[in-house]
Amino acid sequence: MDGLEQLVAGAGDQRAAASDARDRSLQRMGNLTILMQALNATQSNSAWSEKKPELMKHSLLAINQDLHDVAFWDEAAIVARGEATFTRALKVWPRG
Repeated sequence: MDGLEQLVAGAGDQRAAASDARDRSLQRMGNLTILMQALNATQSNSAWSEKKPELMKHSLLAINQDLHDVAFWDEAAIVARGEATFTRALKVWPRG
């Protein structure tokens, strides 16, 4: 078995499925926000416990202020924020 075969997850591998789900959630609307380039660059891969205080200190945008009450940033938080953002968008841009 070569090195590449060792890196390929087998069918039903729960760790691989969890990793795939996490990767997909990172691309969801709930995980997006607007930041200055410098803040985004310094905080992009930081833990939520480090990222949140910096975000709250440097961003006054309403879209970020709802993050004050978020203790953990995980898939559930991303889904919840995405749903809230979508609901807010429907109020701002109502359907015809």
